[in-house]
Amino acid sequence: MIQLTRFNGSVLAVNDDLIQYVESNPDTTLTLLGGEKLVVRESLGEVMDGIAEVHARELAAALQKSFEE
Repeated sequence: MIQLTRFNGSVLAVNDDLIQYVESNPDTTLTLLGGEKLVVRESLGEVMDGIAEVHARELAAALQKSFEE
C-alpha cells in the first residue's frame, strides 16, 4: 500500500495493486480498477516512486524468505 494525501489534507493508504492508471492533468488523479477516482496532492512522479518502493520492499522480502528456507 502507498500513503497519499487528499487535497483536504486527509491521509489515505491505497492498495497499489488496485490502481489501473495515474494521470496528471494538472492534478494527480488515480483511477482504480473498480472505476473510482482519487485526486491527490502528490505528483505523478511521487506516486510512481511510491509504487516502485512498495514493489522493491515486496521483492526484497520474498528474496529474504527464499534464502531462509
